[in-house]
Amino acid sequence: MEDWCASHEALCAVAKIQNCTSSALVRTVSRHLLPETASFANIEEIKKAADLLAVQCYVGTSAKALAISAHFAPVEEEADECDRPRRKRRRNAEADDQAERVSGARKRLATGMPDLPSAELDVAELTLVRLVNQLRGSAGEACVQSYALLAKKLSVEDPRARVVIAARLNAGVAMPVRLLKACLGECWQDGLLTTLDTLHGISEVDLPYSAEAEAALSFGNSPLLLVTSVATR
Repeated sequence: MEDWCASHEALCAVAKIQNCTSSALVRTVSRHLLPETASFANIEEIKKAADLLAVQCYVGTSAKALAISAHFAPVEEEADECDRPRRKRRRNAEADDQAERVSGARKRLATGMPDLPSAELDVAELTLVRLVNQLRGSAGEACVQSYALLAKKLSVEDPRARVVIAARLNAGVAMPVRLLKACLGECWQDGLLTTLDTLHGISEVDLPYSAEAEAALSFGNSPLLLVTSVATR
C-alpha cells in the first residue's frame, strides 16, 4: 500500500500540471478528474507517467466528469473460451460492415469537398475504421456510439478546411489510453476529448445520440465527444 501511495503521489504531481481538478487513491486505483475538455497532449503526459510506473492507464466519464485513472492491480479481462470463436465471427462480420460504412462516409465527404487531398482522406478512413472496430473498454465493451468525417477549419490559422474525425464515445466506459492512442495513430498528435455536447461546431446534428445514450444522459452519465484531425499534406 505504501508503494501505491508513493506512485499515486507521483501521478498527482503530473496530473496537476495537466489541469486535473482533483485526485484520489481508491483502493488500487489512482483517479484524477480532468476539466470538461482535455487535449490528447494532457492525457499523453499522464499516460507517460503511468508508463514509468508500469501501470495501465484508462480514460472515460464518471457521471458527468472526465476522468483518467491508473490501475496498480491488473484489470481482469473477460474470459469465455467456449463462446470466443462465435463472438470472433460475429465481430469480424460487424467489422466488415463498419468498414463499409466508414468508406461511404469518406466518399460522401470527397464528393462534397472535391478539393480535399486523397492522402488525408485515406488517413482519416483508416483511422476511423480502427477506432470503430478496435477501441474497446476494459471489459471488452464497444466504445464508439456514433462518428462522422467532416471538413472544418479548426482555428483561424488554418489556410483551408481540414479533414476532421469526430466520434461520440459511450458513457462510463474505461478505455485504455494505450489502445486509444494506437487506434488514432498519427491523429493522436492534435485532438480533444470533452464532456460537452458540442465542440468546434460539431453537435448532435453530426453525431446523433443513440437510445442508450439518451438513457445514460437521463441518469446523469455523459458520453465523451472526441474531435481530432488529419495533418494537412
